[in-house]
Amino acid sequence: MLDNEYVTNRVSTANNVQLVELLYEGMMDYIKEGKIALESKDEKTYNLHMAKVRDILAELLATLQGDSEISNSLRRIYLFINDLITTAATQKDPQKLEGALKVITPLYDAWREISNNEEASEKQGPALVTGYTYGKDKLNDYVANENTWEKA
Repeated sequence: MLDNEYVTNRVSTANNVQLVELLYEGMMDYIKEGKIALESKDEKTYNLHMAKVRDILAELLATLQGDSEISNSLRRIYLFINDLITTAATQKDPQKLEGALKVITPLYDAWREISNNEEASEKQGPALVTGYTYGKDKLNDYVANENTWEKA
């Protein structure tokens, strides 16, 4: 598990995409810890970790808006993950948790990639925009510089 101060710092400096990435990361960590607890027959620790996973799933479900295809798909995925962790407990089957991790990992990777792309585009700075206007018998060239148009 991660150090609380480190996590607090990451959360307080994260943008919206990074917050979702952190939720997935936390969910995967809790599932891994829960798997260890289930394998060692520590039901109390398992239930504690799975309660945290369910809290994260509830938060992710609460962020879904509308009836779009992606919202509906994510909703079904989150409910499926919840079903896997519940079945893992009732059947005492750690492989169900492995299945949950296999579902979550590609989603986490996608959010991490989106986050990395967003960071890269923020570092690039503003894009240079040019434009032309037609004057009487000539072509005028303009450049957008810091929100103002200047004649080139």
